[in-house]
Amino acid sequence: MRHEVFDAPESLDVPESLEDLSRPEHLLVWALRAIGVGRGDCPLLVQTFTRALGPRGPEVFGAYLVLVKSIALTSRRRLAVHVPGCPCLGADELAVLGIVAAAQDEPHAAHASLLQMRLRFLIAGEPKDVILRAARIVAHALEMKGHILPLRAEAPSPPTETWPGLRVVH
Repeated sequence: MRHEVFDAPESLDVPESLEDLSRPEHLLVWALRAIGVGRGDCPLLVQTFTRALGPRGPEVFGAYLVLVKSIALTSRRRLAVHVPGCPCLGADELAVLGIVAAAQDEPHAAHASLLQMRLRFLIAGEPKDVILRAARIVAHALEMKGHILPLRAEAPSPPTETWPGLRVVH
């Protein structure tokens, strides 16, 4: 049974700042930004995942790291993330949240294409098993602790670039 531990935003509108996110969404964006600025090895990330998810925290963070790096390596363009601490929220940050939310919704959906569709928004080609598996591990671990991410409308896509990787926007 799906249940909500954190208060989710009241509407399914596209959030405009970190304040509009639930606590688990905020955790994922913070970790994404830390990875984007080259601090994916920060012990505080693993510690925070462990506080939020219990003993599986390090494993879940590892899966999230694989998810983010796999997306960055196979992206159609360089991903844009804000620096840690910035209150703004970018389209790519929302897209990554949407991937985890779609993976959570997958067992409850009539068809499983939403996860793959959201991945195709960011990556070139078909999603590889490693990306799908990493998204599902993160989604399942969050769900097992009662952290359900809302399925939201996607933000508009940023301009297309020709090289992969992560880029900090401000």
